Amino acid sequence: MGFPKAEREIYGVNPLDEVICQLRFPPILRIDSETPAVFQERLRANYPFYQNVSCIPVMQGFSAGMIQKLGRDFPTLPNRNHEFASADRQWTLALTRESLTLSCKRYEQWAGFRDRLCEALNPLLEEYSPNFFVRLGLRYRNLIRRSRLGLEGTDWSELLEPWILGAYSSPDIKNEIEMNSLQMVIRLPENGARVLASCGVVRTGPPVEECYLIDADFFIGPPMESLTEPRHAVERLDSLNIQSHLFFRWCIRDSLHKVLLASGRVP
Repeated sequence: MGFPKAEREIYGVNPLDEVICQLRFPPILRIDSETPAVFQERLRANYPFYQNVSCIPVMQGFSAGMIQKLGRDFPTLPNRNHEFASADRQWTLALTRESLTLSCKRYEQWAGFRDRLCEALNPLLEEYSPNFFVRLGLRYRNLIRRSRLGLEGTDWSELLEPWILGAYSSPDIKNEIEMNSLQMVIRLPENGARVLASCGVVRTGPPVEECYLIDADFFIGPPMESLTEPRHAVERLDSLNIQSHLFFRWCIRDSLHKVLLASGRVP
């Protein structure tokens, strides 16, 4: 049956810390062997910054500085990561021989993110013509900061559902817990779709405080019947976006939902 139906509503406080979309395809070696100048030119207005990072396996005995030096000294090493960033550094686009990844630090709503994705997907299809996508992923990192919501001192059990809290939902031991994390994989209605959810308390800032992370990676991937033709990619990502909304609403209690609705912005 999937997650319970829920209206897509307007949130005043956006709990999203980052949104990442990745489309993986069989290796296209031309992306490694030549500079993606035409691809960049199509996107340069919105992504003026560029860096070329070598994806070198980290081997025992090599420091991070040595890895970076190898990338500078040997620019023809395979498996390169072409990174393009927006002027405000809130949007990043990464192209490798096996994937296209779009990440956003200031997510507002799916329509805007979807437009950015299509803007990058079109030149990928026209320049490199991947046969199909082996995996589509849409990852939402929600970080609940009680200080932003005026909820300092409120127990997590009053804000989040017990199936997400794990041991924190127990009144007997919640004050004694030193570490608590929960991970699960849930099948979704879309053929071959699942969500990998990782949830738990983290300490982050500034200022440093105890927050609750709901990190949900919605994906369509193996088995083989889940290969996606390029013309269906955005449509299938639309379906994952719908599930992301239902999943988050399934995780939180009505009390937190009402607080998030307070100011009237679309999440």
